[in-house]
Amino acid sequence: MDIIRFSILKPVTILSGIIMLVLFGFISLDRLPYQLSPTVVEPEIQVTTTWRGATPYEIEREIIEEQENTLKGLPDLIEMESEARNSQGSVTMKFKVGTRIEDALLRVSNKINEVPSYPAGVDNPVVNASGATASPVIWIIMKTMEGNDRPIETYRSFLENEVRQHLERVKGVSDLFIGGGTEEELHVVIRAEKLAAYNLTINDLLLALRGENINVSAGSMSVGRRDFREPTCWR
Repeated sequence: MDIIRFSILKPVTILSGIIMLVLFGFISLDRLPYQLSPTVVEPEIQVTTTWRGATPYEIEREIIEEQENTLKGLPDLIEMESEARNSQGSVTMKFKVGTRIEDALLRVSNKINEVPSYPAGVDNPVVNASGATASPVIWIIMKTMEGNDRPIETYRSFLENEVRQHLERVKGVSDLFIGGGTEEELHVVIRAEKLAAYNLTINDLLLALRGENINVSAGSMSVGRRDFREPTCWR
């Protein structure tokens, strides 16, 4: 069939076809999924371990090497970096693009528990989804209101106990760092004349404090098919 002759003889048909073609094209374009800036970020997970008083060499030999040997078999792992400094070591892992961060976190948490052993005094490793190269996205600065004479640095415990949990539940928040402030602690002020009056030394005072500051678990109580944990006794 001659297309040119048909177009001349049937102009209404050709025009209707073009209009329908353009219309369906716009409808398909509107429903077509597209992404102007695709996600190409490699998920990062960091494992941080604290060993107070240890040198970087001890951190590297006793902690990081053991963790690397255990974590190197993780699926979709493409790069692993470690850093050792005084009293702390960290292992940062990068995974393939498209890896679900929740699945990677679960695998890393399970795998880190397979490390054979740690030296005495090592804290439990902390796993989080913000790598060592990640930068904070939002800064929040807390200030006191007019008429409040309480120093702002004394509000750290309030932020840790009352505010932190609500911010961590916000969707998209992977980690929360609170800088500044002072933590609440108990100070023992020693008066030399008082110790001399009772014929005591500083070592006697330290032994008394260590002996009295003890947490003792009260165990658990079984009631039917349920177990209830007894409150902790402190003296």
